[in-house]
Amino acid sequence: MKEKRKQENVDENFFESLWFRFFPYWPLFVFLGATFLVLAYVYAASKKPVYTVNATIAINNVGNAAPSYSNQPFQALNAYAERQVVDNEVLILQSRSLMKEVVNNLRLYASFYQKERVGQRQVYLSCPVDIEAKDPEQLKLAQNIQFTYHRAKNAVSIGGKEYPLNQWINLPYGVIRFVNSRRDTTGNGKEFYFSINHPTIVANYLLGGLKVNSVNKLATLINISYQSEVPAQAADIINELIRVYMHSSVEHGSEMAASTLAFVDERLGEVERDLDSIERQIQQFRATQGVIDLSEQGRLFLQNAAENDRRITEINTQLAVLDQVERYVNAQGGQTGIVPTTLGIDDPVLVQLLQRLNDLELQRANLRTTAGESNPMVTSVESEIAKIRPNIRSIVNNQRSRLTAGRNNLTATTNRFNSNIRNIPEQERRLLDISRQQAVKRDLYSFLLQRREEAALSNASNIAENRVVDWADPKSAVASSKKIIFLLGGLLAAFALGIAYIISKEVMSSNLLFRSSVEKLTTLPVIGEIVYRKAASKRYTGMGTPVVTEDFRRLATALGLFNGATGQKRVMVTSHLPNEGKTYVSSHLALALALSGKKVMLLDLNLHAPEIAERFELQSQIGAKEVLQGKAKWNEALQKTSLPLLHVLPAGQGGGDAMELLLPEKLHPLFQALEQAYDLVVIDSPPIELSTDAYAIGASCDATVVVVRHGVTPTNIIRKMDENPRLAHISNLNIVFNGIKGRGMLKRYYGFGFGYGKEKFYLQKAYAKPQ
Repeated sequence: MKEKRKQENVDENFFESLWFRFFPYWPLFVFLGATFLVLAYVYAASKKPVYTVNATIAINNVGNAAPSYSNQPFQALNAYAERQVVDNEVLILQSRSLMKEVVNNLRLYASFYQKERVGQRQVYLSCPVDIEAKDPEQLKLAQNIQFTYHRAKNAVSIGGKEYPLNQWINLPYGVIRFVNSRRDTTGNGKEFYFSINHPTIVANYLLGGLKVNSVNKLATLINISYQSEVPAQAADIINELIRVYMHSSVEHGSEMAASTLAFVDERLGEVERDLDSIERQIQQFRATQGVIDLSEQGRLFLQNAAENDRRITEINTQLAVLDQVERYVNAQGGQTGIVPTTLGIDDPVLVQLLQRLNDLELQRANLRTTAGESNPMVTSVESEIAKIRPNIRSIVNNQRSRLTAGRNNLTATTNRFNSNIRNIPEQERRLLDISRQQAVKRDLYSFLLQRREEAALSNASNIAENRVVDWADPKSAVASSKKIIFLLGGLLAAFALGIAYIISKEVMSSNLLFRSSVEKLTTLPVIGEIVYRKAASKRYTGMGTPVVTEDFRRLATALGLFNGATGQKRVMVTSHLPNEGKTYVSSHLALALALSGKKVMLLDLNLHAPEIAERFELQSQIGAKEVLQGKAKWNEALQKTSLPLLHVLPAGQGGGDAMELLLPEKLHPLFQALEQAYDLVVIDSPPIELSTDAYAIGASCDATVVVVRHGVTPTNIIRKMDENPRLAHISNLNIVFNGIKGRGMLKRYYGFGFGYGKEKFYLQKAYAKPQ
């Protein structure tokens, strides 16, 4: 429970400190807020509206394998039918390479403007010409180039020189030509301006207004939006981006299909040459040996041997495919997207791993294009690739071992068949051997021809896997207003400026402004606060306002001067520097005590620069100096004031060494005599930074008050008070915060700083009421 109350107090003090630090300046915040709101409103009104155009595309085959075909080998052959992930496609659509191609296709490296009274206006639709660069990569920066279009001459005038349309011209910023606009052919004789920038810079700028995101986690739809002041331009950028994306997807699939067809064509060429050689051998054999009929037994042996040879040939083909797969896997950083065929390999795990490896290679290439080599996502993808490669090698080795063992078994069986066939006549055996090879090659050739036709058909019908749900339409553009944002920004700027002004004025001040600052800088207690009141005269004819009277009564109470049991009768009032109000405090403290019924002696021991006599309008001929020198008695030097209970002992006129006069053997007799005649003795001493008199006087006093003044006393002096060894010899040392002025713009009832503002507010209102 105590902890909860403590936390509530901390929160209350925090918000209270904020309130009293900044609320006195509320007129400043009101003025700045109103000013910045007006400026923000004018700025928002002058800003052209920004329109948002949207388009939607659907991603097909997300998370699934390639499309299914009735023929299983053909399904394995179509390794280029890759799987698509929505997040990957989002990154691809946001890539700089695609946007750069959009910039070049739409010729957005050149922008056109018209001058207005205030600023300039982009003329995307109404400019009669476009600029086409011969080599966009060689373009250099050009800004605000003025030109005029002459329809009759079909030419453009720049700087008084005319350039015909559709002709290449060499200008300082690149080789370009002016062409008729695809959007508008009006604007004859009008002055336009164009600027040229490098396509990469324009692409980076356009990517800032592009947003690509999936509709939700369960859908395969991607929403593409772009913000621009010209809806038609935004729609053109989105639609061209979709076309470029679709084209790159088709092109990527075509490259993969071409790789597969190249492998099949290579194998077909080898089989065709072998088959042709075998047919030539048969033809030559029949021409020289004639036709030989085979016996039933020989035919059976040869058929079995032929079947084994065919199976061995298939195994050799599969081993060749495994060799190609192994070369692909071992090729670190190989060609992205070119996956070897798995023709004849009936291992779905190997096919899936190869497809996964291809997907990761594509993802890594996209990430390198969009995010750079050092992106953590690139490192993650490379790590996954490194994990998949050993798995593929292991499967390839296992498959190779299995196929090699099978080939060895078939070879052994074939050898047995050949041993039996040796009994057949040599001519018959040779013919059957050649015919067997011919049959194997024919079967393999037919198989490869079928697969090639299927692959060619798929390649010819290759289209984008994705489809456009909604194209971007400028008529559906939605205008977004940022007026609220500008107004809120204006308010925040106003408050920030006001807070910065207050902090620079108060927090960074080198002089004391807050009681809390005094309490942080020293361990000495702050026992009183005196409100600043501008007096009409320096003469003390009374206490003044009730607030001032109450301030000094509180000070006397804090010192325990109303309680005779404390035994405190001698009170010294000093300060660090002149003009901190020590004489004001000592005089008014004496007045407050006298008004309370105490018989008080106000003793002026500021022998270097006395002020008490002048403030009370006393004619001082003799005083404390003469008394301490032994030239007069104290009762002869004292003077009466307008208050019967208040007497003043001025500093006097005599000379002499002040420090010698303030020795204890001379002060003690005077103090003892005054204590017997008066209830309290209030002593005004010199500043402690200018002389050592105050240290000598304070050692003989019951209580000492050090006056610090608001906005005058440097904080460094207060910080060093705890380190001053001479102050350690002064007993009952206290601090009074004097001259506290109102803070803020009105400075009437709004607090005097953190730590005492609320009390003074209610105190002044209470004393302002008629009694």
